[in-house]
Amino acid sequence: MSELLRVEDLVKSFPAKKRGIPPLVAVNGVSFTVDEGETLGLVGESGCGKTTLGRSVLRLVEPDSGQILYRGTDLTKTRDMRPLRKKLQIVFQNPSGSLDPRTLVRDIIAEGPRIHRMNASKQETRELVDRLMREVGLSTEYADCYPSELSGGQQQRVSIARALALDPEFIVCDEVVSALDLSYQSQIINLMERLQSERRLSYLFISHDLAVVRHISRRIAVMYAGRFAEVADADELVSHAVHPYTRVLLRSVPIPDPQLSRRRAAGSSTGSVVGAGRVPQTGCAFADRCERAEAACRLEVPPLRELAPGHFAACRLL
Repeated sequence: MSELLRVEDLVKSFPAKKRGIPPLVAVNGVSFTVDEGETLGLVGESGCGKTTLGRSVLRLVEPDSGQILYRGTDLTKTRDMRPLRKKLQIVFQNPSGSLDPRTLVRDIIAEGPRIHRMNASKQETRELVDRLMREVGLSTEYADCYPSELSGGQQQRVSIARALALDPEFIVCDEVVSALDLSYQSQIINLMERLQSERRLSYLFISHDLAVVRHISRRIAVMYAGRFAEVADADELVSHAVHPYTRVLLRSVPIPDPQLSRRRAAGSSTGSVVGAGRVPQTGCAFADRCERAEAACRLEVPPLRELAPGHFAACRLL
């Protein structure tokens, strides 16, 4: 597979609300690649910087520094992103919040092609909308409904159709199933996989649910406090996780055995999640929660090192 997207040393911070407080570094020197037709899963607890990373890659928020190379073009140096918007899309977490409640479904899906003047006539636009609705598993009779008249799963299908309307190559999927019931979650995941196969789409699939990410992703990046803790092939990461934080996430995945679940919970890490605003100035951000942490862990930020072919981790004890 050929490389579609490359991100190098991406940094994004936000100014603090109070004077004298340093900026909140949400993304801190992150690097990764995504190949054509690949899904890179991005997993981590709330507040670790996942969503900010996804939006920074698309320049929905402007990164402070770093490179974002899409087919060799550095997006951070591109003044006019409009021609590239057709190829780089996003599906947001909450469809009821990202869909205009006063706009018909048909017009929501058609908005992108209309702005980019992709269709010459109203009839072509209507045919495109009907085709996209069928492609995402929606009856065309919903085209003249408002989002509030649809279920959460149907609304998310509309969001996906809206992203597909511009014929993209790369889609950031930002917690696309977290707001849905379990039955809808599996339907949407299956839909995303089918669309990827048919359209050769590439995804950055963001979620806090490691089980969901493992199912859809070829590779998984585990994020903690603005940095990558571990990156590996999906099966390799789940079977042979080496970073203490990744192991914590694996222990949090529900299992149907109550006794095993209790034994596993007894070995979980302590302490609270470190968000971007509370990242230690020195050392490993996970040190205060890590069972194996040593004094030296609090002195130096561990680099992301390749421990085995394709398997990277940021821990000085490995």
